[in-house]
Amino acid sequence: MSNGVPDPLELIAKVVTEAVAEPMNDALTPASKEVGKLLGTITNVFRFYATKNLEKICTKWAEYRRGELPNDEDLRKVMPLLPSASMVSDEELQAKWARLMESAINDADGRASAFGQTLSQLTAEEVRFLDHLWAIVLTPNRTVTAYAPRMRPLSFITLMGAFDPGINTGVNDAEFQIYGHEWSEEQRANYKRLRRARLIIDNVIRLGILRERQEIKESDRHIGLDAVSMNRGEVTIKAGDVKLHVEYSFSAYGLSFMEAVTGKDKDSRE
Repeated sequence: MSNGVPDPLELIAKVVTEAVAEPMNDALTPASKEVGKLLGTITNVFRFYATKNLEKICTKWAEYRRGELPNDEDLRKVMPLLPSASMVSDEELQAKWARLMESAINDADGRASAFGQTLSQLTAEEVRFLDHLWAIVLTPNRTVTAYAPRMRPLSFITLMGAFDPGINTGVNDAEFQIYGHEWSEEQRANYKRLRRARLIIDNVIRLGILRERQEIKESDRHIGLDAVSMNRGEVTIKAGDVKLHVEYSFSAYGLSFMEAVTGKDKDSRE
């Protein structure tokens, strides 16, 4: 407390500590005394780490706000995020939660809670992948498309490069099944990274951050003839070459989510 003003970090930690875990020993029968002791210990450990995690997140939030104290209304908007945030110990993810807490204050549409549920399902590795993609779509691009710049199509190769530029994408599951036993350790490690990247892509699509568009394209082969008719025409021969074309992009939800968890410097908001 400073000059009679409660420390917001203490307020948040107190509220979350009381909310995320309740005393359990009182509800147990004498026969469950030993179990009660164990659960009581777990509860205390849970409280300890939850408070420590929130302390770190709120410290990052305070640095982001540059000493500007949140008011009661600000804290009310942030409160729904705290139980999930208290479970996060990874520093990269903690930084995202701090950004999201600040975004929640300026959230007029009530989306912060949904963004919190999404963020709670992401790993640090997935967050780094999304950050790399975000940097790509924020880079000016002269290609003219029908899409908003940040929703422009991204190829599978681009996604792989954002995850790990060193991945060789020229392998597939069928090759592994047939020739995998002959592969070197390097080839096996590459295939493992490739499968990991695909899993991450599937997860961010599942969460609605990225969207996938598939289109079947059939190649036409054209053969020019000397005299098909008086006008010298062209016959189109279907070659039967059908390919599945896949594109990815940030969804509208994904754009809003990334804006909320990346934020901007305070000076740029003023």
